[in-house]
Amino acid sequence: MLRVAELTIDLAFQYCLPYEAFEILGNAALLHDFGKKRIEHSLLSKNGPLTPEEYQKIRQHVRLGFIAISSEKFVDARRVFIAHHEFKTDSYPRSGTERRKTIRFPAKNRRKQDDGGIMQLAQILAAADIFDALIFRRSYKGQFDRFKVQDIMERDFTGNRLLVHQLLERYPVQVSLTFNLPDLKSSAG
Repeated sequence: MLRVAELTIDLAFQYCLPYEAFEILGNAALLHDFGKKRIEHSLLSKNGPLTPEEYQKIRQHVRLGFIAISSEKFVDARRVFIAHHEFKTDSYPRSGTERRKTIRFPAKNRRKQDDGGIMQLAQILAAADIFDALIFRRSYKGQFDRFKVQDIMERDFTGNRLLVHQLLERYPVQVSLTFNLPDLKSSAG
């Protein structure tokens, strides 16, 4: 989670966002996988490919985290991390016509960030999360080289294409060797 937060904030600096947006994005990046605490560890650390049923269980982490983190302090962070998986070709937790149109929160719970601002932050988090998942080894897959990362991101990331290019430009070669953070097998994304 810390690697994703580091990538997210680093990428966000290129957009000169207001302080409040950095606070929301930083919290969302740190909390985006919180729901994985409610997923069986054996499933998260499984060696080898996941079955479709196992993958569906892991995909529940977004909703589980959203439910578990109910503090008013994190209202906008929750809105960002619930939406960040919607910028992939196989989006979740929402898909189809409900995807990205709005984030359904009662008006009384909305803070200053509008849906457009939230979606911009969600795209930044999504790009960093996908990038991290590709460049670092996971229990179920190895790390990919730059060319494979670029191919997958250009094909599967449905957000702002500039984010893909900025990540690849910023971390061009042997990406996983440029970070001094440990490769935590169970921190998947």
